[in-house]
Amino acid sequence: MGEQNTVPRRINNVEGAAGQVMKSGGPGVLETWGYEDYGLSFEGTVSGIAGAPNFQCSDLTGFGDGYFEGYFAYVVWDAGAAGGAPQGEYLPITGYSSATGDFTVGAFTVGIAVGDKVLIINLSIAGSLDKAMGRSQISATTIDLNQAAASYDLFTGTIQAVILESLNIKMPTGAAGGALTSISIQTDDATAGVIIDSTDGAVANLTSEADLGWTGTLYITVGTKIQLTIGGGAHGAGYVCNVRAKCRAVVSGGYLA
Repeated sequence: MGEQNTVPRRINNVEGAAGQVMKSGGPGVLETWGYEDYGLSFEGTVSGIAGAPNFQCSDLTGFGDGYFEGYFAYVVWDAGAAGGAPQGEYLPITGYSSATGDFTVGAFTVGIAVGDKVLIINLSIAGSLDKAMGRSQISATTIDLNQAAASYDLFTGTIQAVILESLNIKMPTGAAGGALTSISIQTDDATAGVIIDSTDGAVANLTSEADLGWTGTLYITVGTKIQLTIGGGAHGAGYVCNVRAKCRAVVSGGYLA
């Protein structure tokens, strides 16, 4: 038997990271470091953005046209190294060209860029992601009622449509007052989806630490806003309320921002 190999393996004098294996690129192509994928996930680096929002990965060619349709493209790392969008976002893949490694997807909130790291994820494991289709998710924001009478954005449908199932707004300590006469919460659709009307949101109901809640179903498309309308005028001093919304993505990747 030969001696045990105790010298780290290298490719182009680069040692692989923990858990990586040497992956062949085919005859005449230099090996690369990568991870075992078992057909469930594949890592790639964005090499082009021709036909954006499509993107290309030169290291994910040759699988056969349409192979990745039904998978999801998850942006693991933003090349800007600032952790900003689209890092952490994912979209369904609706087309794949084997020769060019071209992936057809919808638009991320910020365009994907050359150098971004993506994980191509099989549908069987995509359900574990927090924005998977049908999975319950919570979005949170705050709103200060010490503002002029107008409508203010709370949430916006993002990436894919979602079904809004409940919404709660929690008053701070102390009753609302000043020029404020009411609040209401609704969508900005041509025919608004009413969540809390101005009767339920009358100032008489905005007492210290009061909760106003709604349950039901509203289809929130991409770009649709859920807004709070202040009636009358400002409270007169800072009066910050906590708002929570529960929804489910109609197509994986959808959420309320």
